[in-house]
Amino acid sequence: MALGLPDDPKQQQRLLIGMIPLILLFGYWYFLHDGFVQEVETMETRLESLEASNSQARMLAPQSRRLEERLQELERHIGRLEELVPRGEEVSRLLNTISERADQIGVDLARFNPGATDRGPHYNRRTFQMTVLGQYHEIARFLTEIGSLNRIITPINLSVVPGGTRQGERMLEATFLIETYVLPDQAQQAAANQGGNTGA
Repeated sequence: MALGLPDDPKQQQRLLIGMIPLILLFGYWYFLHDGFVQEVETMETRLESLEASNSQARMLAPQSRRLEERLQELERHIGRLEELVPRGEEVSRLLNTISERADQIGVDLARFNPGATDRGPHYNRRTFQMTVLGQYHEIARFLTEIGSLNRIITPINLSVVPGGTRQGERMLEATFLIETYVLPDQAQQAAANQGGNTGA
């Protein structure tokens, strides 16, 4: 049985008017609704991805804070260490201070010669050969004074032998190196940096 349109023009008109909402509903569903569904699915996928990233960031945040605190602590520590390392121009003042301490304590400075300078990328290692004459407790006090200066200076390679007498008292002769690490001057640091950059 064929489905046909009514013959009456008024009925045809009513039928067409009744079909308009169906056509609009079909157009909305086909053109707009499917687009909204796809957009909602895309946004849900993006939201899940952002939530996963936020969750991972929340897990890493305490570690990141701890690492930042540790880095700041290390920077403070390095700053304090560099305050203890003399600069090139301070070395002569430190040597004068050592000489003055020898006079105050009562040891005789028999030899005070500069030794080798080993250049490094960040610090230069400098040594000085020293020989002092004095009694045991004077030499011990002098070495303690050197080690307690406000810059890092270390007596090393100590050798003590009998050294004659002074005013009827037996003396000892102590020979040792004093070692310090010196911050290079700006010209040397610039040359070292430029050499490092050239080699890179």
